[in-house]
Amino acid sequence: MSYNYGPRYQDLVQQMQQGGATAVKAAKEARKSRGYMSPLISAKKSKLIEGIDTPIFSKSSGVTVDKAYETSFKLIDDLKADYGMSTEIAAGFVGNLWHETGGFKYMQEIRPLVKGSKGGLGFAQWTGRRRDNFESYLKQEGKEDTASYDANYGFLKRELDTTEGRVLKRLEAISNIKDATKVVSETYLIPSKKYAKIDKRIEAAEDILKRYNEDRSLTDEDNW
Repeated sequence: MSYNYGPRYQDLVQQMQQGGATAVKAAKEARKSRGYMSPLISAKKSKLIEGIDTPIFSKSSGVTVDKAYETSFKLIDDLKADYGMSTEIAAGFVGNLWHETGGFKYMQEIRPLVKGSKGGLGFAQWTGRRRDNFESYLKQEGKEDTASYDANYGFLKRELDTTEGRVLKRLEAISNIKDATKVVSETYLIPSKKYAKIDKRIEAAEDILKRYNEDRSLTDEDNW
């Protein structure tokens, strides 16, 4: 995917990338003129992203975002491209994965609910037979990093194309982010009702959708 940036936008991104006082001044000017570039994250204010890594520049817009959001945005783009999902439906899917991993921070379940088990692994915290299948997939594909995007999305896609395709059928009849989040939770991840916390999943999905739309809006030259 390619983006066509206007001269003014390109200049702004260069200033932001310089950091320090130059970046601060550029951000203030952008907020004043168009309302853009306001901070997308705050580790002190957002419980959803507490403890996540240092912010980076978005590959798509150049705006400072957290690595976890960059992963979320890429997942949305890939789900839209591969399965024709709307942005809202894809965000509902990604909100679930965010919740499962604490903002893509914990790829291995910290305290397995099933005693004696290895616990969940990866974006969907695959457990039991599905974890075994994930590990087999990694071996077959020669992928050693269980936390890499390619490894996780690759296996997610394999499941959706085969054993877990029913969730796609269910999503075809959904048109809003809340219902999409519930369907993915109940049909694809199937957590125990005691630990489902659907409200938290919806909160994550809506937050990701908002930030995705803000990020992508800055790639449109017409905004300037």
